[in-house]
Amino acid sequence: MGLSRLFLLRFITCLVLFSMKFDTHEATQFFVGGKENSWRAPTSPNMLNEWAKRERFMVGDELVFKYDSKTDSVLEVEEGDYNTCNTTKPIKEHHDGNTTINMVQPGEFFFISGAIGHCDKGKKLEVKVSPAPSLANSKFAFWPWYYITSTQPLIPDDSDNEGSLDSGAVGTNAMVFGVPIMVMAIGFICFMNFVFKL
Repeated sequence: MGLSRLFLLRFITCLVLFSMKFDTHEATQFFVGGKENSWRAPTSPNMLNEWAKRERFMVGDELVFKYDSKTDSVLEVEEGDYNTCNTTKPIKEHHDGNTTINMVQPGEFFFISGAIGHCDKGKKLEVKVSPAPSLANSKFAFWPWYYITSTQPLIPDDSDNEGSLDSGAVGTNAMVFGVPIMVMAIGFICFMNFVFKL
């Protein structure tokens, strides 16, 4: 009889623990402009930014720029240089034709084309990156498992530019265990063992 009660107790505890919800953010890869070859002179000046406003970028996501490396480039710039299309002092410059930017921290980031005159025609992008979901701001904060996304690049950046998005960095997901729920679960098991022993 005692063995069947213990089995029932463990079975119910396992059901409770495994029914708890996961709060995750899977990293998403975004082709700039929504298509594979959208980093080119847009048909309307605000086309790229209108696309960006429709998307929700979060830490850990990636921006992919596809372009002809012989005639174009991607420049990450300060907001002032973005507004004036100044290509002379970029934070970072990319010429490979297939640039992937890993968004490793929240904030606003600005990109313009390095090709002469293209930025003035609207070939520029402003991206607002939100923090990844965390236990503090999650509607499922009481669940025991949740994901956070590391804001530190795995590959160190040699530049001293703060606020820069590092194209060599990789956003990683780490699974963190909610200690309060585990303490409650262990307490419940101990209490039930005590009750069944009486």
